[in-house]
Amino acid sequence: MDHERLDHEGTKQHEENEMVMGAAVELVGVIDENLERGTRHYRGRGGKLLVSLEEVVRAILADELEGYLLHGCTRYTG
Repeated sequence: MDHERLDHEGTKQHEENEMVMGAAVELVGVIDENLERGTRHYRGRGGKLLVSLEEVVRAILADELEGYLLHGCTRYTG
């Protein structure tokens, strides 16, 4: 591989990483807003109610977010 191709691939990867990071920050903001307003309640495995942003983020990272309640209707994510 020549240096230009390596530079291009590195730049492309960096741009993709920036997009993913931006989406993650936006998602965390939405989750935080939902928790503060009480418009959406998140549940972990076994139906445990997750009451803090930290709990929801940990459940997402551990792939343990089971579902959420929105305006009294149960919606499942998995």
